[in-house]
Amino acid sequence: LGLVPGPDVTAESAAALTGSTPAVATRLLDRLADASLLEAHGDGRYGLHDLIRLFARECALADESEPERLAARARWYGYYLQTAEAAVRLLYPTRLRLLEPPAGGPQFDSRTAALIWLDSEQANLVAATIDAAEQQPVELAWLLADALRSYLWRRMSIANWKAVTTASVATAASTKP
Repeated sequence: LGLVPGPDVTAESAAALTGSTPAVATRLLDRLADASLLEAHGDGRYGLHDLIRLFARECALADESEPERLAARARWYGYYLQTAEAAVRLLYPTRLRLLEPPAGGPQFDSRTAALIWLDSEQANLVAATIDAAEQQPVELAWLLADALRSYLWRRMSIANWKAVTTASVATAASTKP
């Protein structure tokens, strides 16, 4: 959990990070919350205190190999990109996208469910986009920005829209074809 930015995690995002299932991730997150290493927010979200996050990051850097860390981050970014794309595809089906809709992947039962997911994950999606712009693979920064642009614009989340576009444009400009 120390490898990822953002204010909190869910069982689904933690499962993507660890390569497990949401059920396994929930059990692990609950154990960490019981040990006061995470704060359970009561809505299926778990937050880390800044000092615990820093310690978790140091442990991940010391205990996990670079390929393992990169693989975990790739799964985490993939989860956010696929789920954001699925939500936005349902909410804004006529908008042009840089990314072809993936086959399979997450589905939402309704437009309301898609909007609730985007609203609850907005801070994490913005953090993931900015983090991707600073880390690897940088392509995810502009893919996430593309996935979020209609949502952030329509929600009038101007500060987040500016942060996402600034990070992704800088990344796209520095990426050589």
